Amino acid sequence: MKKFLFVLFVFSMFNISIAQKRDQKFIIELSFAAEKISIENISVESNIYDNISEENLGSYSYQLKDISGNILHTAKFNPPEFIFYDSYDGQNLSGGKIKNDNFHFFLETPFISRAAEIAIYNNGSLKTSKNINEIKATNQIQSSLKSSSYYPHTKVLESGNIKNRINLVFLGDGYTNIREQFADSNFNGKFDGDDYVDLNQNGKFDASEPYTDKNSNYTYDKGENFIDINKDGIYNANEQAKYSSDVNEMAAYLFANSIFGQYKNHINVFRIDSIFSEQAGADHEYASSPLKRNTALGSYYDRTIERLLLCDYSIVNNIIRSSLPELSGRYIVIVLVNSPKYGGSGGSISVSYNGRDGYEVMVHELGHTLPGLADEYYYSGDPNYDTYSGSEPYAPNVTTKTKREEIKWNKWIKETTPIPTSPSSREVGLFEGGYYHVHGVYRPVDNCKMRSLNVPFCPVCNEAIIKTLYSRNHIIDSYYPDKDTLTITSFPISFGLDCITPKPNTLTYRWIVNGILTNITGSSATFTTLPIGKSFIRADVFDSTQYNRTDTLMFRRSKMWIVNNQSTVKISETENLPYQTYLFQNYPNPFNPSTSINYYIPFKTNVAIKIFDILGKEIEMIENSTKDKGFHTINWNAGKFASGIYFYKLSTPYFTQIRKMVLSK
Repeated sequence: MKKFLFVLFVFSMFNISIAQKRDQKFIIELSFAAEKISIENISVESNIYDNISEENLGSYSYQLKDISGNILHTAKFNPPEFIFYDSYDGQNLSGGKIKNDNFHFFLETPFISRAAEIAIYNNGSLKTSKNINEIKATNQIQSSLKSSSYYPHTKVLESGNIKNRINLVFLGDGYTNIREQFADSNFNGKFDGDDYVDLNQNGKFDASEPYTDKNSNYTYDKGENFIDINKDGIYNANEQAKYSSDVNEMAAYLFANSIFGQYKNHINVFRIDSIFSEQAGADHEYASSPLKRNTALGSYYDRTIERLLLCDYSIVNNIIRSSLPELSGRYIVIVLVNSPKYGGSGGSISVSYNGRDGYEVMVHELGHTLPGLADEYYYSGDPNYDTYSGSEPYAPNVTTKTKREEIKWNKWIKETTPIPTSPSSREVGLFEGGYYHVHGVYRPVDNCKMRSLNVPFCPVCNEAIIKTLYSRNHIIDSYYPDKDTLTITSFPISFGLDCITPKPNTLTYRWIVNGILTNITGSSATFTTLPIGKSFIRADVFDSTQYNRTDTLMFRRSKMWIVNNQSTVKISETENLPYQTYLFQNYPNPFNPSTSINYYIPFKTNVAIKIFDILGKEIEMIENSTKDKGFHTINWNAGKFASGIYFYKLSTPYFTQIRKMVLSK
């Protein structure tokens, strides 16, 4: 198996960083070779959008430790251990997955200045560790897979800052830079007829050989004679223009025929140009006499799985990292192979042929690569796939659970929908069969793009895709004023958010001043009065899309400004504002060793504030008294406690709220 590379972003349900410097992060390059894991390189990179997080899923985990071996931070992750492949007969998908034996990927972790060691575990067993030393801040990933290969690129779609976008990068293989001469029998100035793959290299079309049906008549039309300069049995002409057109059309198809179109502003699209192959197509290693092609990216149809189309991912990633170093590993790869024979794969990257079903193959494989969706089809009549007996899959669209409350997508299921669900139902439910097995594993709907081509993603898959976008991209692109703390002496003063906006725009906003919800609902707010002294102004933005039912935190982000008003203008009356008790996020956060906790109560009442450790054990009560209506602050000094995640809980007779904070020594 050839080498593969993957870029892994570690996600979280919380909009919070554990690093002492929230604008930096560790980039840890890992290589997998069979059962061996190696740490190839460690570097530090900017994290201007604070979008590192953890999803706490997977059998692998990492630990950042200090010089004494104390754990500073740990999280689980799920590397791309499998490559998915599919075959389509015009009606149904079939396929499976194979072990990804050799691949590289980048693990992003919070930056903690006291970290001296990184350790990697699998199912609790230590696999490798490495000292962290001589780390230098850099704007580029320092990889052990360096390459001097540079190719020009085109920005097919430019939506925003590459540090806060999904960057899709297309590369083409099997596209030649040759124009072969032909006999223009009908004098129309173009080569007529279908191209075929000359598997047996006999110079003529045989019935078993695949061909490109240019006029869609489902019949091979013999072409005019041509001079086969590169001896690939295919007429080659203007293929670089064809590559550009193929990529542009595939990108347009992706945005026009899937949920990606509504979230187009989250995505940049790049096309690497001038990757010239000597011959068209890909190696046919499955053939009794393997057909070899001289291509730039080494694409090949697998020896034992005929429609599994792969390429040399080391070459692919070297080209990207040399040609687009500014992406610094933050990219998703789609390789487009110039071949009329069906094929594709998904996992660490997506690969698709450019034939008749190529567009749908590309979208399906991207479903594997980006949000980690599983295949939902199954094999009836095959005893090897009768009943699934493995562990609960990590993929968001398959499950082994049959209790309604344990199903991953239970909030999508109506109370009246029976569990399991009949195949005749068009509702989201629990449909038996999926992940290649007939029994013991379930899918959300009867049919979906992860089960068949030419159908849309189901609501559960759509939600997983959007959640992935919000995990990697911060909704807030920028804000003004661009300072977190500011002093003012005059009014008016304006605040605003510049957000990544879906189409149609489903973002909603709310503005809160010192715990009181205002009636401002836009992306900006102007104030003519504020209290004398310190005020906390917070803007919340939330995607109220119909595609989200299970995760409110991932779809919401906030920005807070601390404003010190030194003007002589008095605050206006606030009696008409609604009652609302509110517990603010502590500040600073992360902190060392003390932090301020602010809260607002709308009338006089008893207030209790307790601190809990990550296991939920109460460790200290810092407030327990009667407080007057208004804005209050209490400080907590955590000098006697270890670094880690803590929770603070505000309780009144009528209200309870809990927030998370991080002590980072």
